[in-house]
Amino acid sequence: MPRNDCHHQLSDLVHDSKIDAVVNGTCTEHAYHEPGQSLHERNRRRVEKWDREGMLGNGSFGVVYQERLRGSDKVRAVKEISKNVAAGEQLDYYRELEAIAKFSHHKYSHCFVRSDDWYESKDTIFIIMEYMELGDLQNYLTRPFPEAEVQQIVSQLLEGLEFMHSSGFIHRDLKPSNVMVVDKGPDWFVKITDFGISKRRQLGVTTLHTMQRGTFGFAAPEVLGLDLEKPGGSYSFAVDMWSLGVLTFYLFTNSIVFSNYGETFMYAKGASSLPIEKMTLRKVSNNAQHFVISLLAPTPNDRPTASVAVGHAWLATPATPDPTT
Repeated sequence: MPRNDCHHQLSDLVHDSKIDAVVNGTCTEHAYHEPGQSLHERNRRRVEKWDREGMLGNGSFGVVYQERLRGSDKVRAVKEISKNVAAGEQLDYYRELEAIAKFSHHKYSHCFVRSDDWYESKDTIFIIMEYMELGDLQNYLTRPFPEAEVQQIVSQLLEGLEFMHSSGFIHRDLKPSNVMVVDKGPDWFVKITDFGISKRRQLGVTTLHTMQRGTFGFAAPEVLGLDLEKPGGSYSFAVDMWSLGVLTFYLFTNSIVFSNYGETFMYAKGASSLPIEKMTLRKVSNNAQHFVISLLAPTPNDRPTASVAVGHAWLATPATPDPTT
C-alpha cells in the first residue's frame, strides 16, 4: 500500500498546529508545556488523557470519533485519516490540513467547523475538531423544508463556498452529512465540514483532474465523467455549485434530483429535463426554482459562480416564514 508522504509541503500554519500525542488503543495522551506564574514554573508540563467513546460518522477517507477528557465533561471530535491508500489512488491528506488551518481562522468561524490541532502516528493522521452536539443536516431531512428555512441554510452554505473558492479551494463533496448543525430550525445555523477530498486549485490552472469522486446523487456530471465537452474527467469550482443545487432541491422536496447514473447521463446529454414539477408541487417560488435550475446547468460554465449566486434575486429578499410549521 503506497503512502502519500507530503511533509515537505506543510505550510507554517499547519506545522505550528501540530501537537505531540501518544496513542494507546482508545486513549490518547497529550503533553502541553505552558508558562506558569513564577521562574520555577516558566515551562510547566500539563498532561491530558482523552478516551474514545464512540463513532460520530465515517466517509471514504476518514472516521470521526467522539472523545472525552478524562475526569471532565469536555468532549471533542477527532477525525482519523489513514495514510495508506489502495494502489492507484492518491489522497493528499495534507490538503485537508491546509484547508482546515485556513478556515479555522476566527473570521471564518461562522461558516466552517473549527479545528485547532492535529497529530499523527505512523499510519494515521488525527484532526481535532469542534464537537457539534446537534450532528449533521442529514439527521433532519425527514420532510420538505419551508422556503424561509431553505433560504437560511443555502445562504450560509453559499457564503462558505464563496470563501473557499476565492481562496482557491474546491470542496468536492458538499452534501447534508457534511453540513453540521449549530442551531436547528426555524432559525438554522449551519457550518461546512469535511475537507477530506477538497483540493486547492493551482495558480493558472482552471480545472482539476478527478482523483477522488464526490458522493453520488450530489456529484456533478463532470465528476461522474459525463461532461461531454471535457470527457477526460477534469472539473472546476462549478462542481460545488451543482452540489449546492442538489442540496437545495432536496431541502425543498425531500428527494434527490437524479436517483441513478442513467438519469444523470440522460440529463447531461440533453435527453431529459430536471424534475421541476416536484418543486412546483411544493409551491416553491419562481425565484427559488430559477436559482436551483441555474445551479443544475449540465454544462459547468453555465452555472453561476458562488460570488454571482449570492446576488441572486431569491436570496435578495428573505422569504416569509410558513406559519403552519
